[in-house]
Amino acid sequence: MEAERDYINDLTELIEKLEAEDPIKFRNVASVAAELKDLAEFHRGLFLPDLTNCLDNPTEVADMFMKWVSVQLFNSMKKRLNPV
Repeated sequence: MEAERDYINDLTELIEKLEAEDPIKFRNVASVAAELKDLAEFHRGLFLPDLTNCLDNPTEVADMFMKWVSVQLFNSMKKRLNPV
């Protein structure tokens, strides 16, 4: 749990640092900026809460990971089949 929180904090700090150093360049590399922000939001808003819900029943952690792996695979396939 602590590692996940540290990861979210580190990712958020990286985004803020890159944005503060050169906001125009950060926005111009929109795909990287968007991916970093999406990744941070996923971990903060979805993954960490699910992980927190597993504290009382650690055996549920594997199921939670499999759920998110399945979602990620589906989204990757969807992007490949329907590129923007």
